[in-house]
Amino acid sequence: MASLSEEEENYVRLALLLKGVTPRAVRTYFDREFPSTSLPSTLSTSHNTLLDLKKKRIINQAQWNLLIPRNGKNLTSINPPINGFDSLPQTRETTPGPDLARIKHYRNELAHHDSNTIDTTYFNTAWRDISDAEIMLRGLKAEIILRGLKAKIMLRGLKAKIMLRGLNAKIMLKGWKAKIMLRGLMAEIFLRRLKAEIMLRGLKAKTMLRGLKAEIILRRLKAKIMLRGLKAEIMLRGFKAKIMLRGLKA
Repeated sequence: MASLSEEEENYVRLALLLKGVTPRAVRTYFDREFPSTSLPSTLSTSHNTLLDLKKKRIINQAQWNLLIPRNGKNLTSINPPINGFDSLPQTRETTPGPDLARIKHYRNELAHHDSNTIDTTYFNTAWRDISDAEIMLRGLKAEIILRGLKAKIMLRGLKAKIMLRGLNAKIMLKGWKAKIMLRGLMAEIFLRRLKAEIMLRGLKAKTMLRGLKAEIILRRLKAKIMLRGLKAEIMLRGFKAKIMLRGLKA
């Protein structure tokens, strides 16, 4: 299975942070601002504010039905960011209001993101902003959770790299084995060719030796024939000489 690229890992990590961790921080802060014992009375004094949010369609009908609001003015004393809750707050704004706006901003960015990759520069900035907001809203517990999450992600990434390196090592090992086998096969082919060449040369040598022997025998035979012819000629000349001598005597 192919491993994720760094940009794909960034997308998965940010999605896990925004969808799995930040909601808990917001709930923790909400429970701190609106304890369960005082929530009914708080809602009962916030009817006008909630009604205004409903008219602006910030609160939908389903949420309205869940709240069952009462008459009142303000829900909480949270100070909004300088540019409102619909923009990314400035870095110098570190109160709960801007922190909530940061979480909202990055959740909206992720929801409307049109790919499964996020570049590392954006990821590092978003992770720092969201982590800082988490810690401000939830305290030390959020910091521990975030560090644990980052450690798990780093550990998984390390395991994936180790597995990938192991796979690459196996592939390299198989490649080396294939090369060794190929070299052994080539060496065996070379050795067989050398043996065949030696046998061929030996066969040629035997053939040449046999030819040489045959030539020697032939020459000896020719020499014998020449010697016999010479002897016959000598005998013939001697015979002719005797005949001539007898003729002179007569």
